[in-house]
Amino acid sequence: MDLKKYRHIEYGGWWCSGIDPLNDYIDMGWGCFKGDKPRRDYNKIYKFIKYEHPYKEPIRAFFLRVPKHIWAKVSDSCGIPSTEEDWQHPWGFWYWVWRRNVPVVIVEGAKKAGTLLTAGYAAIAIPGVNAGYRTPKDKEGNPIAKPSLIPDLKHFATKGRPVDICFDRDTKRETVQQVRTAINRMGRLLVAESCSVRVIDLPGPEKGVDDFIVAQAQDAFKGLYNIAEALEMWQLRLFTLLTYPAAIALNQRFLGQLLIPEHLLNSGTEVANRRVSVLKNLKQLIQNVLSSPQGKIYLSSADVSDCDVNYVLSLAGEIRVNPFVIVKNYQSKAGNCYSYKGNDPKDLIAAMDRAIAKGGHHLLCCSAQKAKSKWGTQVLEERFRRKFPHLRILRIDSESVADPTHPAYGCIAHLNEILTKYDLVITSPSLETGISIDIKAHFTAVWGIFQGVQPVNSVRQMLARLRDTVDRHIWIRKHGLGVVGNGLMSIGALLGSQYAATRTNIALLSAADNADYSCIDQNFQPESLQSWGKRACAINAEMRRYRESVLQGLQTDGYTIIDATDAEPQENQQVINEVRAVSEDLYIAECSAIANGETLSDTELKKLRDKRAKTRAERQQQRKAELQQRYGVEVTAELVEKDDEGWYPQLRMHYYLTMGREFLSVHDAKRAKAQIDAGENAIWKPDFNRRQMLPAVLVLKSLNILQFLSPGVMLRGSDPELQQLKALAVQYRQVIKTYLKLSISDKYTPIMIAQKLLDKVGLKLDYVGRFGARENRERVYQFVEAEDGREVIFQGWLKRDENAVSTTDNTEIYTASLDTKL
Repeated sequence: MDLKKYRHIEYGGWWCSGIDPLNDYIDMGWGCFKGDKPRRDYNKIYKFIKYEHPYKEPIRAFFLRVPKHIWAKVSDSCGIPSTEEDWQHPWGFWYWVWRRNVPVVIVEGAKKAGTLLTAGYAAIAIPGVNAGYRTPKDKEGNPIAKPSLIPDLKHFATKGRPVDICFDRDTKRETVQQVRTAINRMGRLLVAESCSVRVIDLPGPEKGVDDFIVAQAQDAFKGLYNIAEALEMWQLRLFTLLTYPAAIALNQRFLGQLLIPEHLLNSGTEVANRRVSVLKNLKQLIQNVLSSPQGKIYLSSADVSDCDVNYVLSLAGEIRVNPFVIVKNYQSKAGNCYSYKGNDPKDLIAAMDRAIAKGGHHLLCCSAQKAKSKWGTQVLEERFRRKFPHLRILRIDSESVADPTHPAYGCIAHLNEILTKYDLVITSPSLETGISIDIKAHFTAVWGIFQGVQPVNSVRQMLARLRDTVDRHIWIRKHGLGVVGNGLMSIGALLGSQYAATRTNIALLSAADNADYSCIDQNFQPESLQSWGKRACAINAEMRRYRESVLQGLQTDGYTIIDATDAEPQENQQVINEVRAVSEDLYIAECSAIANGETLSDTELKKLRDKRAKTRAERQQQRKAELQQRYGVEVTAELVEKDDEGWYPQLRMHYYLTMGREFLSVHDAKRAKAQIDAGENAIWKPDFNRRQMLPAVLVLKSLNILQFLSPGVMLRGSDPELQQLKALAVQYRQVIKTYLKLSISDKYTPIMIAQKLLDKVGLKLDYVGRFGARENRERVYQFVEAEDGREVIFQGWLKRDENAVSTTDNTEIYTASLDTKL
């Protein structure tokens, strides 16, 4: 070691260390030195090294010595008592924190830990944002293993311990991104140890929590502590944060003379069929515009983020552009928003009944519209008609606005004129974006029922369509219903699963039909895929905490969130009975109308599909014809209902797992070639993987799920076959999640796992009873064959596939298996 490098210590400074929880809580030899005259960093010549640690020693954490009066304050603050026995224990305060699972706050630097300890929080300090974990690397600096917590933090990462992370606040864009990445990595490692992790963001202008408390007092930090975000919620910021500095900051409602066109890339069916072409054209368009001296691209969004800006910059390729950011800080008065709890919106509907009875005009936003949905536009329209016959009601959804016989037909173009004619307007997400209802003093309140199918931002936009400041009343499902990809919130894992699935699908296709797939561009627009992954992670995180995410977003929009009062039980039950009765009546009538509708020829069906404006009868005729094509049998009301319940993908999986197995490779190859041709030898991984069935079928086959389909055989969770199924399913849970979209936990019983897997083919095990001696009674199940007519459908599909294959050269039977051995 070059001692000359440390001559600056002769000028003095201060040394800080603590106690060592990994060595019987004695004094720790490791610590940090802050010199009065710090030395220069030879790697960064304009920077001085402010804090220094022992040379080539592993990074440790600071556990400062805590006197009794601070110990008592921490105990009172967290509500965990400290006894005389605790105080007399030779290992002291930090042993009590460890043993009693006391909440801890991890901060950046010893001074911050001292400040928080004084304020009554058990604070652990690490010497830098990346110092809480380590990633093993080889001599060249390449990672050779996964990151892991440093031993000090791992010791305190006990199950169920609340852990808050409170790092310094930075304004430099690069530093902000580095800090947030470090919090995310360390937070995930703590969650993996079963800690309950939150993040405390300092609002500024102070940089560290010590300066914040000095400037704004301990109560101000207590306020931040009480509203700290769960890590899952905070992780959304990684994809929604805007760190580009603002060139212009405006505090006004409108942007004046700025002309900002809006571009929206939808991901619906039509775009999905031509997604590669769409993305190619988008990239070419951006480069053509930016290569011109006068070329400009405007991004306009209420929630624009680094992800949006970086995506456009990445599509620009080698063209270098400095973003010019205009931020609107204006916060309009949004008013009150009453939040209704419960597992369904019955309390909200009961409150709405009381409000309608008092008069006024109301706007109800729903996330569903089909007759099958009890809380959708059609059912609620009919329910309110029956309860309030005098009401003038207008239903606006994708069906009514396209029905020439409906009052809502073409209403979007003249919305502000039409809505004033009605007492109650019930709308689906048709009014989600691009609409502004500027009517003043007409609507009394806005009501919303959100069942977890819309992205969080869509809910916020839907509630904001009415510009008038009136009360909002909302019911939000606690957890969302849809995820992107395999539902993961780690972009590395999410994209990794897509890459692995693509490789597997192409390998299986190559082996199936001996075709050459080497020319496929599997790495089409990685910048677009990266942006897709970031947005997918954000959506997946929002769906896990759907209600919390929506309410947090509405608070950001300026609403005052108020917990609504529950209705009386009798009132609630009446709402449930009324909605159930209407739903059953409407749905039975809808299924019967479809089954009894006119039968169309293939030519007539194609013509009807191409028609944009359709009456209700025409939509029903189209649905009947499509069901006939899909199942190949007579369409009955029961078939319509089964199809609505998701029967088709279950039947298709069962068919290809059994008698249709030899035709699956032909099915997948046909879909793959259509995508390859449409993309001119390029594929978009998420679309490509979603349309391939072979891996999912092979996973079920490898798990040998068909062994449980022997009628009359009694099955117990203790059976060796079921125990083996559980062991395999838990071991390969990631494979199952990627290809079957099923989450498997080691806490699940073997029967639960079998039921989940059987549900993928629309079958189940029936409960028989409990058998065995009293001290060892066990639940017994058996398989009962489903008498649902699937055998007839399978025979029709088999004949169809045999005829299709007989007209081609590809008649080979394929029996390959996945590379992953189950």
